[in-house]
Amino acid sequence: MVRCDLTICDVYALASKSIGIFYVGLTTDLPQRYKQHLAGDGNDEKTRLIRVLQADEEEIEVIRLDVGVGMEEGRQLESFWILYYTLARASLTNTSPGALLEMCWIDQAHRERLKAVIRKW
Repeated sequence: MVRCDLTICDVYALASKSIGIFYVGLTTDLPQRYKQHLAGDGNDEKTRLIRVLQADEEEIEVIRLDVGVGMEEGRQLESFWILYYTLARASLTNTSPGALLEMCWIDQAHRERLKAVIRKW
């Protein structure tokens, strides 16, 4: 029997104007996940940064990177974006690098984005 995961996810980033992108995540409920981030969710470094931004009254923006993807593809895309922003020298607060060892999968559009940032790096 083939098991099919029909869960639909969004890959997103958290950003501020002063810092830029500081977190990449995957969720099935972006509004709820955003509230969890603002409330503090166990990632101490990210929570401290959010508290500083809130104290400075700086907006924390959600950027949808990939919308409406399946869970497996979403995990791969999350890993892609973590790698992409790491290579772009973003100060990510992710506690896990994602499944970077699975990066052999990248579709052509994402491969071109990655090549562009590597050239700049």
